[in-house]
Amino acid sequence: MTRGEVITKVLSEVSGKPEREIAAFWKLGLASIPPEQHNFDEELSDADADALLAVLRKGKQGIADWIMKGHRDSVLMNAKPAGRA
Repeated sequence: MTRGEVITKVLSEVSGKPEREIAAFWKLGLASIPPEQHNFDEELSDADADALLAVLRKGKQGIADWIMKGHRDSVLMNAKPAGRA
């Protein structure tokens, strides 16, 4: 399992979205980063993958909060003004 697959799995668990949707989104993001600048394609041993999964799963609430903050910030930046400002 690669580091990116581990992260995809946890993001799927946190978001409730299918892994295939998260993986497609992840692939789009990685296309803009040169391979030498990330280690998401690194193949992990089963033990290392399990350890990373455990760490990320412990931080699920923080990950969910981070996703919600990003969504909220995006909505606020792109919302049309309402009322008589």
